[in-house]
Amino acid sequence: MSRIKISLSEKKDNVHKTFEGFHREYLSPRGKKLLKEWKKIDHLCQNSDKITYIIRKRNSEGLPVEYEIIYKVRSIIGIEGPTYEDSGSEEEHENRKPRKPIYGDEHRMSIILPQNYPSAFGGNPEFKMISDTWHPNIRATGKFKGRICLNNRDLGVGVGLDERIIRVGKYLQYQIYWANESYPWPEDKAVAEWVREEAEPNNWVNLKEGIYTDYSTLYKTDKPTDTRELNVKKEEGIPDPDNNDLTIKI
Repeated sequence: MSRIKISLSEKKDNVHKTFEGFHREYLSPRGKKLLKEWKKIDHLCQNSDKITYIIRKRNSEGLPVEYEIIYKVRSIIGIEGPTYEDSGSEEEHENRKPRKPIYGDEHRMSIILPQNYPSAFGGNPEFKMISDTWHPNIRATGKFKGRICLNNRDLGVGVGLDERIIRVGKYLQYQIYWANESYPWPEDKAVAEWVREEAEPNNWVNLKEGIYTDYSTLYKTDKPTDTRELNVKKEEGIPDPDNNDLTIKI
């Protein structure tokens, strides 16, 4: 097997223009972290056909503190039939026909970085879906609609925003979900029940069987996204944005 090196200098120039004017030596410690995370998000989206981003708010240094992430994947945005308090009596519940999923192909999420980001003391980024979503680890309705359970306690503050963005993408694809009534607990119990009792038996989704809503690759280069993989082999992560060459095996 031979290797060919392809120059990425032209693409690199465009990246440099994006970040022109931001010099680390003039930034605050928080600003340096924000710039690093911004570059990683930009690099991720440049190497993805499925994920793009918009900067919604900047701080006094001109660095992003709020993002909107757009996913172009097939996911479940609701179900046919009643949900929650409209689901009827227990007898009606038992005799009810399985409620089929409703699908969507574009999904939007906001990321808000608090003043003390990154910090283990209330400094976790806030990830929230701003389009309708039906997933056991995302709140589907109510006051906290759109809240995403990323299990920050286990992930830790060291996990980058780009890795969290990919993880949410895997949620939307139903390649990652937790619907069992046990730790780390589903964010939305009603959706979790639907997954266990209706979706999995009908093979609309089934993690164990490898049945997802979307099978596309979110990122063009292999990257660990599962929490069990996050601490494995840094060389398998996103390539260094400062590296001008890409090696391809043929």
